[in-house]
Amino acid sequence: MNSSYSSPLLRHLRDQQLAQFSRDQIIQFADCAENLISQLASDQDYTLGNIASKITDSAVRKLVSAKSGQVIPADILRHDLRLLVEDYTDAANIDVSEIIEPVFKSVVWRDPNLSNVEEVNWVLRCQLFIARHQERYENNKDKLGPNVIMNYEAAQKIPAERVSWAHQQQTVLFKRMQRFFDDVDILICPCVGVSPFPHEQWYPDKINGEKLDNYIQWIALTWALTIPGNPVTAIPCGYEPSGTPFGLQIVGKYHDDRRIIGAAKALEEHFQGYADLKRPVPEIAKLEVAA
Repeated sequence: MNSSYSSPLLRHLRDQQLAQFSRDQIIQFADCAENLISQLASDQDYTLGNIASKITDSAVRKLVSAKSGQVIPADILRHDLRLLVEDYTDAANIDVSEIIEPVFKSVVWRDPNLSNVEEVNWVLRCQLFIARHQERYENNKDKLGPNVIMNYEAAQKIPAERVSWAHQQQTVLFKRMQRFFDDVDILICPCVGVSPFPHEQWYPDKINGEKLDNYIQWIALTWALTIPGNPVTAIPCGYEPSGTPFGLQIVGKYHDDRRIIGAAKALEEHFQGYADLKRPVPEIAKLEVAA
């Protein structure tokens, strides 16, 4: 369960609901909370009583009545409602396949075998940096960023036989990926493994407390799919727990671009029925004030 609620009121409401209601009722509460997120007005405050009346049972409304008059600003409420939906989902053991299954004939959990893609990508990337940046490195190194310099200098240390190996392994990965699609039509996975980070930060250097090896490791889910060469498209998928945008990648068979674009369109339309999954719409007025 989440412990990072901005206000204790929604956490209190969550605890009361989870203690009293069945899985089916919790799922209904999650749907109500999702719908409420899209209805919030940014310039309005809400009371706990008003929120409880929209997303819970009368028995719980009585239990929170002592706190019902307490006010929650819209920004805090939006943040906490997203956490509430996540907690409801976890408590009810709602699998993501339950949400996307209606769009497809069948949904299965399966991973392609891309076991050595990380080293293959790094070697091939290094060779690309030699081709693109040699003149700049030799004549204007002081104008290059630290990531470009590091990548170029790493490329200089890679022997020719390792480059040959990487090209050969890229073909192996291509063939593995095509065999993966013998049994499935599309692959769906996240775009990246981290939340959006501040613009001033060059790149995330840790994931789940583990130190990353280089500046591109945090986007491994994207370049790992680029190496085999299959078509990929990306769609928005609402927000992740911190309240920042989340995205999914749709991967398909080689030269089957039309199918993945159709699947992406169907999924995005389906997500419109879920307040916490549909395409995020930026609040322009708030962004203008912040600027």
